[in-house]
Amino acid sequence: MNRNIVKKKEKRPVVFWDWNGTLLDDAVYAMNIMNGVLRDRGLPLIPDIEYYRSVFCFPVEDYYAKVGITEEHFFVDGHAWMDSYVSTEEQCPLREGAAAALAYLKENGCGQVMLSASKTDFLEKQTTERGVKPYMEHILGLSHIWATSKVSIGMEYMEHEELEPAHGCIIGDTLHDAQVAEKMGIRCVLVTGGHQNRETLETAGVPVEDDILSAAKTAFELIKMKEQENGICNT
Repeated sequence: MNRNIVKKKEKRPVVFWDWNGTLLDDAVYAMNIMNGVLRDRGLPLIPDIEYYRSVFCFPVEDYYAKVGITEEHFFVDGHAWMDSYVSTEEQCPLREGAAAALAYLKENGCGQVMLSASKTDFLEKQTTERGVKPYMEHILGLSHIWATSKVSIGMEYMEHEELEPAHGCIIGDTLHDAQVAEKMGIRCVLVTGGHQNRETLETAGVPVEDDILSAAKTAFELIKMKEQENGICNT
């Protein structure tokens, strides 16, 4: 009985949300903290948000290298960055349109799951404080602070929940989100205004929107189109 209920549930569309830069407006905040780390190292600062968005990437070790932090100093400076981020992160609001996007998907019967490269316990805190957690069926994050790949946790979730790829789509703000979606076999919509610029995002070959609500609507439409292509009827 329970098995059948789970399978019926997972026939609904499911949108996987990235957090940092997608729902949470923290790109400028993250850049400013990195400039503090660079200043302490005597390294050139990131001049503006446009430059930041052109160099930010995953894994973050590669991003650190681009701004001058060597492998030798990566772990020390990574901890310094995270300590500063956590100390005042409450100043970061949700992005404009985030609440409307979450409500739109809920109203249209979509399941919503957080899939992030942040630590799970920190995600729980941030999403609770900003009223996002009630929209999420699951909060999927990492067990450490190093923002490595979230491919494995996404794929494990798909397998555990027996979610067919036709039912899923990721909404994110970096190329890594598109890479994760490809590995999971699901669709992807990227949104500008986060941690990477439009020029970078467009290289992924997936839809790129300029606001969160439009991204949510596009994700929902992509799932419905894919379901129709596969002859899936949700009843």
